[in-house]
Amino acid sequence: MKYQSVKGFRDILGVSAETFSFVEKTARAIFRKYNFDEIRIPTVELSDLFLRTIGETTDIVEKEMYVFEDKGKRKIALRPEGTAGVVRAYIENNLSQKYPSQKFFYIGQMFRQERPQSGRFREFSQIGCEYFGNLSVYADIEIILLAKDILESSGIKDVKIEINNLGCEKCRPLLQKNISEIITKLNFDNLCDDCKRRFSKNPFRVLDCKIDGEKFKGFTPKLCNECSSEFEELKNGLKNANLNFTVSNKLVRGLDYYTKTVFEITSDVLGSQSAVCAGGRYDNLVKDLGGATTAAVGFAIGVDRLVEILEKTVRSPKSEAKSPFVFVCATENDDCKKMAFHILSEIRNSGIIADGGYFEKSLKSQMRLADALGTKYAVIIGDEEIKNKKIILRDMKVQQQKEIGLDGAIEEIKKCFNRNS
Repeated sequence: MKYQSVKGFRDILGVSAETFSFVEKTARAIFRKYNFDEIRIPTVELSDLFLRTIGETTDIVEKEMYVFEDKGKRKIALRPEGTAGVVRAYIENNLSQKYPSQKFFYIGQMFRQERPQSGRFREFSQIGCEYFGNLSVYADIEIILLAKDILESSGIKDVKIEINNLGCEKCRPLLQKNISEIITKLNFDNLCDDCKRRFSKNPFRVLDCKIDGEKFKGFTPKLCNECSSEFEELKNGLKNANLNFTVSNKLVRGLDYYTKTVFEITSDVLGSQSAVCAGGRYDNLVKDLGGATTAAVGFAIGVDRLVEILEKTVRSPKSEAKSPFVFVCATENDDCKKMAFHILSEIRNSGIIADGGYFEKSLKSQMRLADALGTKYAVIIGDEEIKNKKIILRDMKVQQQKEIGLDGAIEEIKKCFNRNS
């Protein structure tokens, strides 16, 4: 029987795997700089958690969630995003009392049964963060700066930032009225079926429609005085931080829990599938899930898209330093193999990337493999070397070699390594 990966799922290999690791390592370093603690949440949750938080009219809940019934007859879902699980963990583990700083980041796999396309898969990786307990608009600014810092530190250049304000509970009714007026002018019957259904449950969702969204391009939200003032403060703060941005009145995000600030960071490299990071404020979500009233803001970065952009625009982070610096070869003599493996271990213990141990191959095949791996130096041990207590150190680039006494071999390899570092 021939087995293949499931549609929308994939194997990540070689250079791509290295790039994923590079992005994750970069993100961890930036999060620590901003004093965020790591949180690891389950891959599965009760499906009702996502219905309650993301919204019943969203594409994720309506079309994309992987939902199944376990042996206990409970409806379980593979997590389609990270925020809901982090908020659940925040409440369940009483994190507001256990951690003086309410900043958390996560890195992990998400699952959505959507049509696979550029930079988008049914199993995908997200880097995200949630910042609890700070009502100040400067928490929003910090989050946007943090996201941009991660993207730029990973190697993404010329990103575009779009922001919007979705209003609070006070001005939501007015915003919904504005949308209703526009729909009346457009003629409700001319809207797509999704818009008609969503309008009755959440009018904001029609702005995000992939079919009729352009019809609302001129929509200008009328915010309450408090939201309007905060939005101006946000814009001024971003300008003071030397961040270029545009205001998009159409930007509503695909999740229902957002309030006030929402933002997207895009790159033109992938064409229409340009969003690489998105987030915003969700001040009501913790309370809605049974916790205390808690201000919150966060974002998620699509790592698969980020990696695809890196692979299209910059040299892969897998550099020559990732290739083994030394490759240890030996003839089939048992004493040669024992000594070669001992030296291989000593090189690794010195912190130098090394490979070898393919002693069942011919010496010619071992050298050919060393060359294919991009190795800088090869150590060769044969019968004569064992007899004379020496090794041969070969510079693979200039094709020159020299004999070195066994006692000084590791130190000489270290010197070569330091010269090339």
